Amino acid sequence: MRKFFFACLLIFAFVFADAQQSLSFYSEYIDFSIDGKYFSVNGIYRFCNNSGKPVNNTILFPFAVGVSFIDSISIKNLENFKKITYRKRERDLVFPLSVTPYDSVDINVFYRQPVSRVNSYVLRTTQSWGTPLRKAAYTLTTDKDQRILSFSIEPDSSAFNSENRIYYWNKVDFNPRTDFEIVIDR
Repeated sequence: MRKFFFACLLIFAFVFADAQQSLSFYSEYIDFSIDGKYFSVNGIYRFCNNSGKPVNNTILFPFAVGVSFIDSISIKNLENFKKITYRKRERDLVFPLSVTPYDSVDINVFYRQPVSRVNSYVLRTTQSWGTPLRKAAYTLTTDKDQRILSFSIEPDSSAFNSENRIYYWNKVDFNPRTDFEIVIDR
């Protein structure tokens, strides 16, 4: 029985490793915003199937805070504009992702959480994909009077208008070693 269990575990490991290599997470475009009440995240995540077989995988999407603090969650497949069902867990959610052979899929994830002194977005899980993001572009929009005390990753540039200040990050071959954190004066 032990040999059978070990053989099944070994087969599962090979199948999972093959599926993980076939599916790549290669870019993300995220608009963050901070207002008087919420830290909001609106991202587009691009996945590619590098194989000649369909890939059906489960994506784990982590949060920097407990899921009980997250609201207004929306996940959509931008190829067919269908909502994707998800399952909440303690500090993340999981959702299914299917990609046809040699194709790519863009997924939109939106959520918000109460604004706090330290507002975080998990980036370090990118390392679990085994390759850097080819492209990562971020913006942060705040009220023009919002005082930022620090960024974990310094912005490349910023601009402002009569109501807002917008910060910009553009990264290539990005393998973040830290999470995205914005410390504000509250």
